[in-house]
Amino acid sequence: MIIIFNKNMKIIQIKLLCSLNKNTIFVLLMRGLIKKYIVFVFILLLSVQLFAQENIEQIEKIDSLNEHALELSRTDHEATLELSEQALELSREIDYKDGQINSLLLIGTVYKSIAAYDKAAEYYFDALEIARETEDDARISICLNNIGNVYQAQHNYSKSLEYYKMSLNIEEELDNTEQMAIRLYNIGVVYESLDSLDKALTYYYNSLLLEEENNNPIGIYYALYGIAGVERQLGHYESAEGNIIRALDIVRDENDQYGLSFCFNELGKLKFAQSDYNAAINAFDSSMYYASAKGLRQEVLENYYDLSKTYFAKGNSNKAYLMLMEYVALKDTLQGIEMGSKVEEIEARYKVEQKEKEIEFLKELTGLKDQKADSERRNRYYLLISIFLLLVYSVIKLRAITNRVISLFLISSAGFALLFIAAILLRLFSAATDYTFLNAFADVFMYSVPFLFIALLVSERVLLKRYLAKAGQINTELDSIEQKPALEMIQLDFDAKDDDLAVPLKDLLVFEASDNYVSVFYRKNDKIEKVLRRGSLKMVEDQLGKHELIQRCHKSFIVNISNVEKVSGNAQGYKLHFRDLEFSIPVSRSFPRAMIQKLKNQG
Repeated sequence: MIIIFNKNMKIIQIKLLCSLNKNTIFVLLMRGLIKKYIVFVFILLLSVQLFAQENIEQIEKIDSLNEHALELSRTDHEATLELSEQALELSREIDYKDGQINSLLLIGTVYKSIAAYDKAAEYYFDALEIARETEDDARISICLNNIGNVYQAQHNYSKSLEYYKMSLNIEEELDNTEQMAIRLYNIGVVYESLDSLDKALTYYYNSLLLEEENNNPIGIYYALYGIAGVERQLGHYESAEGNIIRALDIVRDENDQYGLSFCFNELGKLKFAQSDYNAAINAFDSSMYYASAKGLRQEVLENYYDLSKTYFAKGNSNKAYLMLMEYVALKDTLQGIEMGSKVEEIEARYKVEQKEKEIEFLKELTGLKDQKADSERRNRYYLLISIFLLLVYSVIKLRAITNRVISLFLISSAGFALLFIAAILLRLFSAATDYTFLNAFADVFMYSVPFLFIALLVSERVLLKRYLAKAGQINTELDSIEQKPALEMIQLDFDAKDDDLAVPLKDLLVFEASDNYVSVFYRKNDKIEKVLRRGSLKMVEDQLGKHELIQRCHKSFIVNISNVEKVSGNAQGYKLHFRDLEFSIPVSRSFPRAMIQKLKNQG
């Protein structure tokens, strides 16, 4: 037990120490450390899993929104835009790059479909920038291809070729033959639009080779269809016929009625170029059949026109006239529909722009709310930090009146673990999707603070009361040590009868053990006297045990503490000094520290 006094010899602090075997202490510490480590790892893994689960749920929600938007992209532009915007905002919140790219591409597709090419390009370029940040070459290629589509729709063929070729280069580096075949076909279409038929044919054939390598029937059909059209224009009729017949076989196997309509129309044009008018009429009729079945009005219109030309070339004017009338009637209808479509397109574009304005307004409103939330969050964190510091101060105050650090640490750790578990449970059972673990922990901490303060204050009062009572008891005991009368005589009996010794208590200094003898140092006529008597310190201690001023300070020394002149040394080893005594007296570590402090003050 360590007792610390103030100048008036009143106890101001008491610390209790337990002496344990070193091996025992090591084992206990290791057990404690292992338990703390296991608890720490468990809590860490649980928190990591919780945060990961939150991100996974958000990513799944974003992907679901984008998939739903893709399904609606051809039928409901407004809904597609709204879903894509939601997915984009959520992706930005958790920095989910893939989600951002997909959302931006979908939004760009909506604007492209309503001929808002500038807006479409803007979103495609935003997606391209993110893809380049993430160094995702596959997505970079997709973005470049979509930008090429926009330029192609605007008849800006030079820019379209530039982006298609950049995309093709990336796919070649990735060795993605499926996407390479598509890019080659797109470039072939652009060259055909530019009447660069030789280049178009080269790209179509390269696309065909890759599609055959990939065993992709639809891709093969597209490539053959493109090749047949170019060869027809170049006058390579035999090769063109072989390719278009092959394409027809593929679309029949695939039961692709769209493809059948296109291929039969191309076959009709080829037969017309070869002046085989009956075969041309049969091909155009077949194309008309499949186009009508699938509601391809533009294809039906083109077939009427081709049939009118074919009948006229054959010399059947009446039939040519009838086909021409059908053509004119359908064209007038389609122009009305086209005008209505343009109106619908303008209306759709207006709705999309209005929706975009609403979204921008909501973003601004959300931004203001976020700023307010940030301010409230900062104030909240400031309050939490202040409360935490107060708790730390309270624990330090407790530490000032007890040295049971392990108990304080365990209690504090247990309290923190309970708060942590409560926060996890609150987050798991919370219905709010934006209620994070940090918010839950902050709420639990805030609501538990009053109870924590009450517990700390009660603990401090109880401990303080307990130790003050103990201090009062020890002070009473110390105050009872009174100075004996100056002329009190000490009678000492030794082994030999003639060795008995009587010395005034005030003159007695030190007893020193010397083998089977005891050296007695005392003051006589203001000089130090030394006498040697046969006996042991145990014998002396037994005779003088009732004298509170006589204390054994070492295994070889007993001293009269009232004659100590000063104390030197430190906790590693103290020494007592007596006036005129030529040597100092060592003090063992078991000697009460309270007595040392009293002797220091006495000196």
